[in-house]
Amino acid sequence: MNSKTQYKLALDSRQSKPLPQQVEEEISRLIKMRAPGFQVNEIFQVQDIARVNQISRNTVTPAVRHLEQMGILDFNHKTGYRIIKTEPTILIPVREELPLSMGEWAQIHNCSLKDVYPFPAIRLEVGKITNPEIRDTIKEWLLLDDQTPIDLIRRIRFLIRDTDPTQSLPMYEEAYVRADALPELCDDFNRVKEEGKTSFSLFGYYLAHLKTKIRASHYFLMADGLPAEVQPIWKRETTTLPISGDTVFTRLDSVNFAGPTDVSPIEKGGSLQYGREYYPSPYFRFKSANRQVDLTFG
Repeated sequence: MNSKTQYKLALDSRQSKPLPQQVEEEISRLIKMRAPGFQVNEIFQVQDIARVNQISRNTVTPAVRHLEQMGILDFNHKTGYRIIKTEPTILIPVREELPLSMGEWAQIHNCSLKDVYPFPAIRLEVGKITNPEIRDTIKEWLLLDDQTPIDLIRRIRFLIRDTDPTQSLPMYEEAYVRADALPELCDDFNRVKEEGKTSFSLFGYYLAHLKTKIRASHYFLMADGLPAEVQPIWKRETTTLPISGDTVFTRLDSVNFAGPTDVSPIEKGGSLQYGREYYPSPYFRFKSANRQVDLTFG
């Protein structure tokens, strides 16, 4: 089978669906089918797909970049895109350097950080968490049982470009924090919300109350959509932005470890928080752990 047959995609210019989205869906479909030319460890180049399908490279590039972000493809400047997975999941191992707080990360990207607080902080037992994946992850990594209380912090946050405050990008964040480590967290978070403050730093709160920073994290990077109960609030809070709740999101999961530097992150008591952060694609393009990303405004 020659490359012309291999890279032929089922595209239809008459559809209302944009061509880059069609290209992404077609490549994803062929990878899942393990079609010739689209099998794990095979390599292709943007120009080959563009030439065979008589479309521009600018149509193919956002599609393959999104698949790269989802962990399906890996890019090499010399060889092109290599297929590394059939499903959109990347496992990023524990990093032993100190992770950045969101505030520090925003500064590096020349942005200011503003919180929107549509959700009050709540305390519930681990066993009352309805999402079984979240519940099992908390039990495994935070070493808690069903009866242990956990604090749930949820918020929509905005990155606002310092050089142009009219440009901003939203994200949604959930944090599940050990209540036994920080018994006043819910009350303090809700008080800040009621006072109308625009930012609440969890990492700063940990340092103030535990006298230690988050010192290591275990990261997962996945493609996902916003939780259903969050979507109407997201639409309300982001109504002026060209990003809907129906868009594709990159979900960054992290298990954060605290404690003195001579304590292993996986020892009992070292795990403090399980977090989920949802970033709208393709405005955030992750490169590796610790939120090393490219940002695209507008």
